[in-house]
Amino acid sequence: MTPIGNSRLNDNSHESWAVCPGCSLLCDDIRVVDIGAEYPQIKGTCPRGQAWFDRQSATRSHQCFVAGVPTTLDLAVEAAATILREASATHIYGMDYWPLAAQQRAVELARLTNGACVCGSPSGPRDGDSVLRTIGRVTSTLGVVNALAEVVIFWYADPSTSHPRLIERFCQGARRIVVIHDGDLATKVWADPRMESWQMERHMANRLLECWQKQQSQSANALELPVETEALPQHAFGEQLWRARGSAWFVTCRSTESMGTEHDQHIDWKLLHQLVRALNHVSRSVLLTLTDTPNSTGCQHVMSWSFGNPQDATFDNSGLTPRPFSHSDLARSRHRSPDVVVGPGLVYEQIPRPGDLFRAGFRQIVLDTSVDSWAVRADVAIAVGQVGWDNTGEYCRFDNQLISLPQLVTSSRPSITDILTRLTQSL
Repeated sequence: MTPIGNSRLNDNSHESWAVCPGCSLLCDDIRVVDIGAEYPQIKGTCPRGQAWFDRQSATRSHQCFVAGVPTTLDLAVEAAATILREASATHIYGMDYWPLAAQQRAVELARLTNGACVCGSPSGPRDGDSVLRTIGRVTSTLGVVNALAEVVIFWYADPSTSHPRLIERFCQGARRIVVIHDGDLATKVWADPRMESWQMERHMANRLLECWQKQQSQSANALELPVETEALPQHAFGEQLWRARGSAWFVTCRSTESMGTEHDQHIDWKLLHQLVRALNHVSRSVLLTLTDTPNSTGCQHVMSWSFGNPQDATFDNSGLTPRPFSHSDLARSRHRSPDVVVGPGLVYEQIPRPGDLFRAGFRQIVLDTSVDSWAVRADVAIAVGQVGWDNTGEYCRFDNQLISLPQLVTSSRPSITDILTRLTQSL
């Protein structure tokens, strides 16, 4: 898929193409009427995507604040730069939502301030990095999945809530679609005869994986299966897996966020990865993580480009000791709690109590699309534009496809990339 731009449907049309950043699917078939107007009409979105566009039109702050006092953009940037010059250790959050260029500037800023870029929430561990590291890079686009995947499996995932248009857009060639869940997911019934809902405990799903993997070299009748597995008619599904010309496996952050925890003790991720690799010897099989933020895959790649591995530049926030850093400048910060935190306003509601990972009295620089509610609490608050609304930028979809998001409305808000660039240049 070629990255799209801000192009009209045809010469006589008032509609233009757009991209929806409502989830990591980044649907690029969205239509916009009267592009450039204050409130353009959006067509073709799912409820989750429409909610994203509604939030943009409702919150469009243009102000900047220093110590709660409105000020100009130049003065706010200078005040933020002064704080960063005095910092001994800086943490930068929010990269999962930023365009690729801004993510690269954030890495540079972390290097200049003896800091660290932290993926995900300050209150919990990041999910997707371990999956990326375990199974390697994605070698298939969703277009290939759409054309070749005859069998699609959602492994303890609920696409109806996380990525509502995934089946509609990219499972058109599938003959069988299976949603495996344990009852905790709000799996909905689609009006699609291909859909099957399998509710089973996770240890039973591991049994099925073992069964399906054995079916590569043995007939289904010859398998020595555990008693509880023999009672499941789904074990015969493995034969179709091995005969299919392609299969696609989708897991979500909800599936992976509990890796290593008590809730995860019955999930054999290694077994799942082994099965997908084995399937690739006879067909085309791919496993994709449905990330919950639109550009978290891009964030992982920027970390890899900068440090060799995304894990090297993220903290394990579930404990008090950060993971080792590969970069010498960042390595020095592992023994220090940050005294300056940079990122979206929502981050500060999730920060642990001072004394855990953060120093008491740490200073806050908020870079967000709406900063009114953070004006009093933050040392500096700068309203920035939103990619895909009043700013342009490139996101990396969860299947590694580069997507260019056009600007839909006119705004005076600076881009997050511009602000980070100015901050790095002032240090």
